[in-house]
Amino acid sequence: MTMENSSNANQLSKWKLPILIAGFVIVVSLVFYFVFEGTKNDITIINAGEKMEVKTHADTVGAALSESGIKLGAHDEVTPAKNTKIKDGMDINYTKANQLTIIDNGKKENVWSTKKTVGDVLKDENITTRPHDVVSADLDSKVKDGQNIKIDRAIFLSLQNGEKKRKKFGQQKTMLAIYLVKRILS
Repeated sequence: MTMENSSNANQLSKWKLPILIAGFVIVVSLVFYFVFEGTKNDITIINAGEKMEVKTHADTVGAALSESGIKLGAHDEVTPAKNTKIKDGMDINYTKANQLTIIDNGKKENVWSTKKTVGDVLKDENITTRPHDVVSADLDSKVKDGQNIKIDRAIFLSLQNGEKKRKKFGQQKTMLAIYLVKRILS
């Protein structure tokens, strides 16, 4: 062996240990990564009808929502409940609550609701309307956060002019105006 071959062999043996250590570290890191990723639970979060496939190590539904960037509000609806343990393959339904103002014949009430339509919100709040009542939004229209829903209740009047009797439904403002006009003209 010549001197040059001997120094090349020496240099190779100097690098052998660091290369082996680096290779070992890479292999161990890859094993830990794949074990970590492989132990995550696959869940589906359904947010406003939109499906989101998620892999998580979260223990509870609330933690999984938080991990996915969904801030759960006090009036929001989530099923299963936020403290339910996560299971692989689980579906989580999340619906954000909207804040609404219902003004029923001048009486104002602020409510939170996860219902989709104005009619469903009124039903959920035990507010019924009659055919002659005027609601500011169509009962089938979609609810929007911050929306005002105004209800003008119809009143029933029985008008009598001599022997003629008339029964009529109408809004208070309209009926009051008709009454005042008739009183002034008579």
